[in-house]
Amino acid sequence: MSSNLLNYLVGALGLVSATIQVTATILLMKERMGAVWMMFVGAIVGGLLALYILFGSRLLPSSENIDLLVRAVSWMGWMSFTLGLLWYSLKRRAMANRIEELEAILRAHTQQQAGARSADPC
Repeated sequence: MSSNLLNYLVGALGLVSATIQVTATILLMKERMGAVWMMFVGAIVGGLLALYILFGSRLLPSSENIDLLVRAVSWMGWMSFTLGLLWYSLKRRAMANRIEELEAILRAHTQQQAGARSADPC
């Protein structure tokens, strides 16, 4: 497999992954959860790096240092995406636990009021 074809395949894969990151970010933002912008920035960086991999050999002189930088920033984009999803799932779990606590408090309060009404002779 030639190096040029491999660059195109890696770049196409980077564009697909950046598209997935942007889509997931937009869906998570509709929940109005804060700090998801980190994922959006990671997706934009990943997309720009994928464009560089696709067209960079024609636009910029390629060197081993630039390739290492591209890989490092690409991994940072994926890590921001992963951390964003982890934060979102932990936030959802914490909200679910809080809802369960509030339901238990409401149930206890309702039972207490029902007991007070049955004890009241009026």
